[in-house]
Amino acid sequence: MRGDPGVLRQVLAPGVEWRGPLGNNAGLAKVEEELRGLGSLLNAPRLSVFASKDGAKRLEWVASGTWPLPWLPRFIVKGASTLQTGPDGKVVKITDTWEGNPVTLGLKHLVPGFWDIWHQLGSPPAEKPPYRVVKRALGYVIREYAPRMATQPSLIDYSNSREIRKALILPGFCHDGEIKTSGRKPDEYYVTGPLEVAIQPFIATGNFPNGTWFNGTTREASQSRRANRITWTVPVPTAMGLDPTKLPEPPSERERGEDQRSRHVRQGARRIAVTNFNGIPQDPEAAEVRAKLLKRLAADGVEPAKGADGRVRSGILMYNSVACFTKAGKLAMSILYHRPKYIGIGNEVFVELDPEEAVTEEVVEGKVGGGTW
Repeated sequence: MRGDPGVLRQVLAPGVEWRGPLGNNAGLAKVEEELRGLGSLLNAPRLSVFASKDGAKRLEWVASGTWPLPWLPRFIVKGASTLQTGPDGKVVKITDTWEGNPVTLGLKHLVPGFWDIWHQLGSPPAEKPPYRVVKRALGYVIREYAPRMATQPSLIDYSNSREIRKALILPGFCHDGEIKTSGRKPDEYYVTGPLEVAIQPFIATGNFPNGTWFNGTTREASQSRRANRITWTVPVPTAMGLDPTKLPEPPSERERGEDQRSRHVRQGARRIAVTNFNGIPQDPEAAEVRAKLLKRLAADGVEPAKGADGRVRSGILMYNSVACFTKAGKLAMSILYHRPKYIGIGNEVFVELDPEEAVTEEVVEGKVGGGTW
């Protein structure tokens, strides 16, 4: 949308025709004019192609840009382009299709939502990963999400406590950027959501230090104890593209005997089953909602994905929590908004339907003490 138009002239024929939901454009000059108009209207426009099919004659992509409105909404659309080439190999026709109606998408992204207004626009509206609904059934919905990048901080919680609720907020070590939100010229930044959190119980073995941070009481060192690996999946802004090697290195560290790490991942297309959950991570009700969801999936013959430990891969989508990234792609701030239960928190319990190895396409690990962690 921005840059040297000479690149377009190398691949598009002079009489190229471009058809799509936004209208029809005939001729290379008209196509260039349309792209320049979009590039000047939107802030930080980005087109990320994630799949090429039929010998590069069909491209699948995610496009996004920030609208010049006071609350800085980000417009995101997943689509595909079918290309027709002439005898000289140049493109003579482009046909775009979007997953969604332009008017519906516009209202969804441009107009502040109920919770944005409830929180008095405490941050720009969070951009959310695009998806399509594959199936609607009694008590759940199956969605397919577009490929994306995500940051995944994790730690081992040896307290094994619902009261401490370590899964509720992102850990401090994964924030390594700075955002100035006040003053004469506040920083512009990206906001994403929802945050995903998954809790994997296991038996930890080794020498554990004495301390007061296990269940809030002093305990002696032991060789093994029950623990939880808590992993958050934070959507990276679409403005950063789909190459995790282009992001700043993820921070990781060891602190107070806890294993803390962070990594960037590129996820391919991914299916999950979701159901409503009027609660937050580590609420006892979460296990009940998950059990009901699994029962309904089993009744419909839907097989959930399992991890290496044989457990169903699941978690919670936290719509009441957002992440804030700098323009350079550093995670700088996270916000946990209060939402009263009598209105409905709006979170969801999800179950993965695809194996992790089929979804995770590329990983950039954080480093601890000079070595890969």
